Amino acid sequence: EQEQEQEQEQEEEIEIEKYVDVAYSRDDEAPVPWEFARLRDKNFCTQFYPASDFKLYKGKPIVFAPYILVSNNYFNRTWGGDRRIKNVVMTLEWVPKPEEVKQFPPRESKIPDKWMDAFSTAFRMFDQDNSGTMEKSEVEKMIIAATDETPSEKQLSAIMSKFGQKNQLTRQGLLDALQSGDLRPEYHGRYTVALSLAEAETIRRIMHIRLENKLIDGSDVALALRCSEAKNMIFDSSVQFADPSRYQREACWQSLRYLNCDMYFQDPQLNTLVRAMQNTPVRERVVFFMTILGCRRRATYRYKSTPLSKLFRIESEFHMLKNRSQGVRVRESMKALGLLPYDAFRSFNSKQTGQLSPEEVWGALEFLGLKDLTPKDIFGFIEAADKNADGNIDYMEFLDILRDPNAKEGEDQLDDDDTKSGKELKELKVVQPKGAKELKAYQDTELKEEGQHQEREMAEAKMEAARRR
Repeated sequence: EQEQEQEQEQEEEIEIEKYVDVAYSRDDEAPVPWEFARLRDKNFCTQFYPASDFKLYKGKPIVFAPYILVSNNYFNRTWGGDRRIKNVVMTLEWVPKPEEVKQFPPRESKIPDKWMDAFSTAFRMFDQDNSGTMEKSEVEKMIIAATDETPSEKQLSAIMSKFGQKNQLTRQGLLDALQSGDLRPEYHGRYTVALSLAEAETIRRIMHIRLENKLIDGSDVALALRCSEAKNMIFDSSVQFADPSRYQREACWQSLRYLNCDMYFQDPQLNTLVRAMQNTPVRERVVFFMTILGCRRRATYRYKSTPLSKLFRIESEFHMLKNRSQGVRVRESMKALGLLPYDAFRSFNSKQTGQLSPEEVWGALEFLGLKDLTPKDIFGFIEAADKNADGNIDYMEFLDILRDPNAKEGEDQLDDDDTKSGKELKELKVVQPKGAKELKAYQDTELKEEGQHQEREMAEAKMEAARRR
């Protein structure tokens, strides 16, 4: 079966290579000049269009944040035939009328049932005393896991006061806080535009000429040019420019990196990308990516073995939070028990196979204080950690669970000898596995059906991408 999968992948790669070799049209791709003064008002800038309208000839767009735009000189939707797609190198951060910038209203607190199930699991993981409510320290940990930022004491107190009662937050209160925009604000009136290099060069020249003067007479328009390839660094900005919220800046950057078919993302970047793309079904994310990838010179890369593959498995920010919450709970429970990673792994691995089976994972999680788990929870935990998709968790995958994605450089010591105590195996407590029958029953029914459904979805996505190309 594995050989058949490898042969199929080779055939797919050959097909992609054939597609890469087709003759691409360059008709009508000469840069179209536009008047710089248009930037004083969004309504005048017909040369830009929403990224949610970006699509190839006969293709289908997907949902991007409304403040992400694309220039016609980068890619014109009216172009027909096969086209090479330029790399997204330079972007324009554009505020036409700073006085009209206003924050988006809160996101809807009523979320789809699947998302709520994932959020509820995450809440249980952080609710360490199983009280059904969270105190301030627990709320802080969950906010860090959700946003990759540590809230200030002032922010945290405001959250507890606004969404809680008696200095406690319920599940709904915490969901309202995460959806409120207080922690991850987004703003109308600020835009990030994918430019052509010629446009970026011209805008930069004008900014240098104007120096400390207003860029456009009679207008307070503010601009900044960023380079995506240089960690989104600002190359030039106008006097009036003020940096946006961290979340909006990151959402624009990571979304345009996805459009650029980048595949290597750090965990916080993926967290932002999943949230930015969660209104697009997973299948459509795959189809869009494979369609665009076929028009780039990077078509031979296999995304399945890269961090980007998580975007095609994780449905929403709440599923991402669920995965992270499990790692946080395991990490903190082990710390409280004084367990070092290598010793813990050997204790949990009662069969001494070098891999934790589903029943061993269940036994381990229960030993660490995670109660009322179901087979669905166990397989979800394994799926989040199982990089080689063998249905088990090996030691390196176990270490990845324990890594803190927000740890500062030098704080993560999981790769050195501090993971071991030097104890012999016989000196360690053996944690008994649990739920073999329940796990087998779930695996043979619901999990099997879900796997078949996912396989069909991926196969259809590949066919759809090939058809659109």
